[in-house]
Amino acid sequence: MNYDHTPVFFLNGNPKDVYLLYNVFVRPVIDGFLNIEENEPYIKARSIYNVPSKKGINEYKPVILEKRDDGYYFEIIEDDSLLSEFLSNTDGYILIPKDKDEIKKDEGVKVTLV
Repeated sequence: MNYDHTPVFFLNGNPKDVYLLYNVFVRPVIDGFLNIEENEPYIKARSIYNVPSKKGINEYKPVILEKRDDGYYFEIIEDDSLLSEFLSNTDGYILIPKDKDEIKKDEGVKVTLV
């Protein structure tokens, strides 16, 4: 949708979902208009344990990071807190692609930092 050739985005849901929706869908569109290449800060980290997922949908999961001698590891956090608490307790988020049904222990993935 646009108004006078200006794109308009409607984001609905709880603040944490809107935050992720903005970063996943809106920000890349704005960056494209401004000719900005991907500029999300991220690191590679490995899973501390097997992380199940629902095959057939992309899942974004908030994580906390742990630095060890051999690199970074992440742990999924389930958090029903307010956005401010969510952001203060979360180091980033991961994407589990729709063609995967889990991330295996020690599997490396991209963690987008918040």
